[in-house]
Formats: sequence, C-alpha cells, structure tokens
Amino acid sequence: MRSEFQYPELADRTSPGEWEEEGSRSIYERAHQRVHEILGAHYPEYLDPAFDARIRERFPIRLDLADMRPGNGRW
Repeated sequence: MRSEFQYPELADRTSPGEWEEEGSRSIYERAHQRVHEILGAHYPEYLDPAFDARIRERFPIRLDLADMRPGNGRW
C-alpha cells in the first residue's frame, strides 16, 4: 500500500536530543556527504566503448577511462 506521506531523504526527523547525540550534523553536512556518495558511485556510460575509443584516438582526451570507474579515488 502506498503512503500519502512524503519523507525527505536528507532532512533529519529525530528529536533534538537524539540529533545532538548523533553529532549535530547540519543539513549542509548531510547534503555534502550525499553528494560524495553519489559522485563516488555513479558513472554512467553514455557512449559505446568502441565509439569512445575512436574519439580518444582522434582527440587529446585528458580524462582517463580509469578515472570514470567506481573506486578511482578521484572524486
């Protein structure tokens, strides 16, 4: 069954006391962490690998393919 309530993903719904015990992180800090999680794991492939290889042969692409994979430590 679907709920009529919409719960935000970043907003903290805990009590003020619990919030303080958990480190009192601001919405900015929570959003900043979420951005790093997304950028660290989201690497879509928009181009066919063969087409990407042809582009890289013709133009001096500076972003290495290894930098566009999860776990690269770049982002």
